Amino acid sequence: MNGIGPPTFLPQLLQAGKDGLPLAFKLISPLFILVACGLAGGAVYQWFDLIMPMYGPPNTAFFFISTGFGVFIVSQILLNYYRCITVSPGNPGYVGCKEVPLHNVDRDDDYYCKHCKFVTGKDTQHCFICGKCVSDLDHHCPWIMNCVGRENHKYFFLFLFYVTIGCLYLASFSVLPFYTITYRHKRFSKFQPKHIDSGMLSLCAVLPLTLTLAVGGMMLWHLYLLGTAQTSPEFAFNCQAKMRAYKQGKRWINKKDLGFVKNWKKRFGLENNNFWYILWLFPYLYKPKVNEYNKISVDDDMNVVELGLRNNNNNKIGGNINENIQIQQRTPNSSTTIHHV
Repeated sequence: MNGIGPPTFLPQLLQAGKDGLPLAFKLISPLFILVACGLAGGAVYQWFDLIMPMYGPPNTAFFFISTGFGVFIVSQILLNYYRCITVSPGNPGYVGCKEVPLHNVDRDDDYYCKHCKFVTGKDTQHCFICGKCVSDLDHHCPWIMNCVGRENHKYFFLFLFYVTIGCLYLASFSVLPFYTITYRHKRFSKFQPKHIDSGMLSLCAVLPLTLTLAVGGMMLWHLYLLGTAQTSPEFAFNCQAKMRAYKQGKRWINKKDLGFVKNWKKRFGLENNNFWYILWLFPYLYKPKVNEYNKISVDDDMNVVELGLRNNNNNKIGGNINENIQIQQRTPNSSTTIHHV
């Protein structure tokens, strides 16, 4: 069996899978969106058809108040879900740039994207599903057919937040009738219809509780990320940096982390708003403050090109050395430091 190496088709198979992943996401994401909208629509239908008839007639104050709050929650879920899908997650842009002479690009530079073939900001990562660089990329979500980045992270969190609240609200109305009818074998109230779909009632009680655990857990995770000025990839990198510093007897500090309140206000564009503690729940009621890029100085030995400049003709970035180009970089708060303990 001499001379027989590993199968030659395996690298091609892996590459084919990698190339087909964006197409797979494009195909399944619309289905995920339909499922999400179907769950929301089904919950609304069962609320009026199954749940509320057991609590009394529709001409009571209890019906109007409870249903009104439920409609408010559903509207917030759909609105933030729509914003998650339609708002661009964030791209490097051209704000706050500085003109410098063109040089050859250092391809080992951490700010150079070999896939897009241009220099990016410090907190920009490439999404292989979208095929573009995204500022403050957290992850690509098939449920929104979009990346979660700097510009739509708040909408993604609010979507998870309102879904969690909505599931708890629906469960609070369905669990007690489910327990009374299914396990105690009694009528829940005098308003209970003679014929009731016990299977659907079970689903209305169990599914919201299950989704509360799943979606609520993700909501708490992104609450932590937004409050500590991190993304999911940055969290992994920061943990590694903390471990390296600990082994060296040092303490690692993330300079992006300004404290929970300041991080929260900055992420939601409410840095100078006195009512930030309420308005973050309703981002459509205010105009968020735009966090501009800061201009940076360019060292003589720094090889940079125009941020967003693409050269699709060949792999080499550049052109006439006399051309003027632009660069930009994130605020210095995005850097980290290590202190001796």
